[in-house]
Amino acid sequence: GFLHWPVDPNLLQSRLPAGLSPALWKGRAYVGLAALYMADMSPRFVPPTPLGRFPELDFFTIVRDCNNNTGLTMFSIDA
Repeated sequence: GFLHWPVDPNLLQSRLPAGLSPALWKGRAYVGLAALYMADMSPRFVPPTPLGRFPELDFFTIVRDCNNNTGLTMFSIDA
């Protein structure tokens, strides 16, 4: 599942790497929390093992670069 919260864009900007800015929606920036379950994860050409199944929790925001490309910046990836 996904959750998201509005945050002050200026506060968020101070926590982003140089060259990135918060992507805004209706003038607001957002942070998100995603709970995932990864299954059958393994390197290419390696059969899946039980170690390739695990829960993951991601804390992120959507950003733009100087060319207006959109992407994700992860603050935390816990697996």
